[in-house]
Amino acid sequence: MHYNTPMLALIKAFKANLLAVFLFATVFPASSASPDVDEISDYFMKIVFANEYEDISTKPKIISKWSGDIGVSVQGRATQQLAEITSKHLNYLSKVTGLKFKQIKPDDPMQSISIVFLKRQEMYAIKGAGIDPNVINKLASAGGCYFMAFHKPPQRIVKSIIAVNIERPIGLTDSCLLEELTQSLGLPNDSNMMRPSIFSDMDHETSLSRTDEILLRTLYDPRMTAGISPSEARTIAQTIISELNSSLP
Repeated sequence: MHYNTPMLALIKAFKANLLAVFLFATVFPASSASPDVDEISDYFMKIVFANEYEDISTKPKIISKWSGDIGVSVQGRATQQLAEITSKHLNYLSKVTGLKFKQIKPDDPMQSISIVFLKRQEMYAIKGAGIDPNVINKLASAGGCYFMAFHKPPQRIVKSIIAVNIERPIGLTDSCLLEELTQSLGLPNDSNMMRPSIFSDMDHETSLSRTDEILLRTLYDPRMTAGISPSEARTIAQTIISELNSSLP
């Protein structure tokens, strides 16, 4: 499908593991196991509204998320193991968000999320309507995973493409696939504000932390209406997060 006015969402690439070399000089934030409501609210605002890539992306001005059923196609060099990992993450994300994912063929017109498993050099070859080759080159250069999301209108995500490098240990593939899937749902940014977290470049989590789950549940709570401004979103987020922080184990 051609999108006449696609808006390239905040796009992120899985960062190089060279960061680990500098960990000795890093001041680590508190664990995300027991943050208070204000801390989680600040984290929500950063993950939703911050801007990692000033030169290739547009800072989101409103809440944007998916609605309705979502078709998912698994393409490229997918193995049975990779297909099982994909199903595991989609099943979990469905339970958290209430979204319904349906696996479809790559040529199905219902297609919404395309997950493409590739060798590293093949990750530069993603093409399509609204895709800037210069952006792809920048994202693929990190050598991990990346996603692109498209909106029409701005508050509604209608399509995403997730590219996954298969030439890495399976644990890293598992982690970065979950990260890109989660971020493509409307939580597009990275942060080391709370750890461990799927949104931290210093962690390689294969499941969402409690705080990560709160962020995703907050975004897909019916009270968090697509299209609202950051100031409105913060007020609503604090209410939802307060409830979740009290009720979730």
